[in-house]
Amino acid sequence: MDTSKTIKQNELKKGDILLFSVIHGDWESELIALLTDAPVSHTAMVYDETHIIEETPPSAAINDLSERIKNRDIYVMRLKNVNDLSSTIEIADKYAKANWPYADNALPFIGLYMIGKKYIFTGNKQKIYNKILECALAALIDINNKKKYGDKAPMMCSQFAYHCYKESGHKININNNVDETILSKMREYFNSNKKDLLQEPSPKDELNYVIPDKNTLNKLVQELREEIKNNDKAANEALSDNLMLTAYRFSSCFVDTFGKNKDNGIVDIFDKLEELYEYFVSPGDLLLHTTNLEFKGILAQ
Repeated sequence: MDTSKTIKQNELKKGDILLFSVIHGDWESELIALLTDAPVSHTAMVYDETHIIEETPPSAAINDLSERIKNRDIYVMRLKNVNDLSSTIEIADKYAKANWPYADNALPFIGLYMIGKKYIFTGNKQKIYNKILECALAALIDINNKKKYGDKAPMMCSQFAYHCYKESGHKININNNVDETILSKMREYFNSNKKDLLQEPSPKDELNYVIPDKNTLNKLVQELREEIKNNDKAANEALSDNLMLTAYRFSSCFVDTFGKNKDNGIVDIFDKLEELYEYFVSPGDLLLHTTNLEFKGILAQ
């Protein structure tokens, strides 16, 4: 990707995907970038010449382009071989008019980014992953207990763009190798000889998962950043029972919260996670792992 390439605002097209650079000092933005190994952490779409449409707190909205892109590098992606994405923006507009909720706690979705990506599994990094998943599980339990979103399952920003494209018949093809991820290892792990570990209380009955404060999250970001610096060339280690159990509890609770079907069963959990694929889509995927989006340049400001 030639990041010296630029594109002017008047060259943008309706439906172009805009990917926003990381906000340094913001735990959510930095953690998304670290876990997805990408320079971006937010997604929007071009609505018209001067506006974007995006999932952002508290709900999907149309916002002023010039205001939202201040002090951020904006990577512009365009769907190949399609000239008119009006139908995609009409669908996005429908969600904005319905005030479709943004996931006001990003931790559950950050947890998905983590279990669905390929990593070097050192022992220390596993401990950090486990802490992050415990935080994500606490946020999920809170959503479940409060029935926070009613019949409108919230969306994250990149999921919103992916979903609107898909609903309009312009599916974004993501080329991500899911082998050697926590998710693939977890399926293998619990479908072999570890099923006895699941004979425990439901995650929603657990009392030891606590939604972290901002200082705790900033500390986790720093720990992960340092670990990534230290182990880029390290070898993988076997995944611990503790991480596998936390990951399974998180996955089970996510399916229970956002899945349409409430059946139980080990295989069902993994199959249903695959059905919820759009929740795994990150800004980094839209930048680095698609086969039918083309990088048009950094937006000139």
